[in-house]
Amino acid sequence: MKVPPPIKAVFDAFPLASYPPVPSTTSEKQKAVDSCKFYYTGTTNDNFQLGIHNVMEVHGKMIPSDPICCFYSLILAQKNNLKIPQRNSDVKSGNCLVVVSPYSAVDNQLPILIETTGDSRTINSSSAIGTLITKKLSGKDVVVDQLFTSLYDCWILCLLCEDLTSETLHKIFHVDVETASLDTMDLYHQIPLWQAFKTRHPTLFDAHYNPNNHLLGRNSGALQSYYNTKLDDVANELDLLVTYKDSAVITTKLLAYFVTINETLASTKLGQIIAAHPAYLAECYAQIQRI
Repeated sequence: MKVPPPIKAVFDAFPLASYPPVPSTTSEKQKAVDSCKFYYTGTTNDNFQLGIHNVMEVHGKMIPSDPICCFYSLILAQKNNLKIPQRNSDVKSGNCLVVVSPYSAVDNQLPILIETTGDSRTINSSSAIGTLITKKLSGKDVVVDQLFTSLYDCWILCLLCEDLTSETLHKIFHVDVETASLDTMDLYHQIPLWQAFKTRHPTLFDAHYNPNNHLLGRNSGALQSYYNTKLDDVANELDLLVTYKDSAVITTKLLAYFVTINETLASTKLGQIIAAHPAYLAECYAQIQRI
């Protein structure tokens, strides 16, 4: 059967052509992926990747820019006898920090820990990592560790109440400068949900609370009032925490808060409280250089 002339004319005008397979990974894409990875120095039997918001350079070392991710990154280094990533290092080990989107996690919270043992891979959520660490605490360490709830809440309130620049948000959370407004709006919707902050403090988020107010420079009066209260609590509790030397986990966690807050939120009220302990802050920076 002959092909009707009108259809044949179409095929003649647009001849069929075959194309080679399109690679799933281009060199540019691979380069972009590699630029988000920062490798520990040292070897381990099992490999891990810690998914974090962003990194920052502190005395040549690359550490996460928020206190929770920073704490876990330092604990992993100590636990596995590794050195934390360094700027411009050519070493590519099996263990690294990797900058990812919070949407990489099932609960939209970072960090996430991806562990590889042989052919098996396990992904641990932020809460699961925290449980693995805190269950090793005992006695008075458990009581002292509870003081970090106030410090964490104060950090969250600082993000929600202080007038932070887009540069600051980019430094902490890798907010894309080209889509800063949209990313910031999304960020302020997510922050209250982290570590069940909104669940623990539901009265702070009444019908008048609007995350978009942060873009307009307006904040909830309830949030601001509670922030001032937590600042007083933290100022008093830090006196105990900076002198507590009985637990490496607790001192490492406090180090993570001191360094990240001082590096990213120094101009805030919370940053001023941290700066009021210059001797301990200097100890923290010295410890970073040793890890």
